[in-house]
Amino acid sequence: MVALSPAVLRAACQMWREEGWKDPTNWARVRMLRSAVGWAYCERIVEVDPLDGMRNPPHAAVRLHASVDQVREILHYAQLDLDAAQADVESTAPAVARLHRAEQVLLLAHLAASSGARRGELASLQLGDLDGDILTISRSTSNEILGCTKSGRIRRMTLGHETAELWRQMAKRWQQRIVGQPFGPWLFAAEPRHQVRLTTRCLGYWFGALGAVRVYQTLTM
Repeated sequence: MVALSPAVLRAACQMWREEGWKDPTNWARVRMLRSAVGWAYCERIVEVDPLDGMRNPPHAAVRLHASVDQVREILHYAQLDLDAAQADVESTAPAVARLHRAEQVLLLAHLAASSGARRGELASLQLGDLDGDILTISRSTSNEILGCTKSGRIRRMTLGHETAELWRQMAKRWQQRIVGQPFGPWLFAAEPRHQVRLTTRCLGYWFGALGAVRVYQTLTM
């Protein structure tokens, strides 16, 4: 503890960033450490708080929105992945799983572009959240714990008709594959019945695996 200082913590944050850790993870580490040190000081386990008065670590550059051309390329790559999965006519479980994933990634890309929703909100969508072309966003996840949105408010927005129609087509297609079995309620799922929500981390991984996102390495969801 005696070796801990603001300079040491700032250097650690810089090292984490260079290793590829995202800023939210680094900020969470800093908050946890400062909380632990503050508790130890209050309990008189340490004589001084070595981080007292330290400012929060500097944020990286503000993340910018993707350009129109980048969005178009993301949608193009998602469609190519789906076309390739559909061309694989095998009825094996791995082939069906690839097709199921490609369908969801295409819908995910369209929803991200059309709604601007956060990743945790997208991962929390249920099949019944779309009414006509109106999308209701009332849930989100934090550390994979389901709760209200970050603002605590319920939002409603009109999706582009193409995105809303794609949602309806995919939902109908998925339900037809498991006819006679329970279906839903989650929009994104790794299993065909959509009864278990896809994790936020997995949703981000699927999106990051798109060819266009690998080209534009600064793009994240």
